[in-house]
Amino acid sequence: MEVFKYDKSVSKLAEQFNSSNVRLTRIVKEPEKVSVAFLYVKENGLIELHKNASPELSLVIDGEGWITNGERKVNIHQGEGVYWDHGEQRGAGTKNGMTVLIITGEKVYPKHLINSR
Repeated sequence: MEVFKYDKSVSKLAEQFNSSNVRLTRIVKEPEKVSVAFLYVKENGLIELHKNASPELSLVIDGEGWITNGERKVNIHQGEGVYWDHGEQRGAGTKNGMTVLIITGEKVYPKHLINSR
């Protein structure tokens, strides 16, 4: 057994996509398979609109914020998540901070397992 930390104290500054006030802790990274990470978005944090190379499931673990696909902006809270398809525009932000579990990979497709709101 091995105990490890994944909190903000071991996170790294996330500067991709002109992000501000965002830190990242990678949990799993299997090239071409799946990547799992925690995203810590601080107060007034922003991830600008961008396209990712693979499908992504974003699960809000703590806090709240908003997501956008460039056409509409939707509030999102703890206990909710969003699925982004391959090549879909995505962006996010928060006023008070949020922690998000990010799962990316070609086989990430939760629609048959969870209900839409």
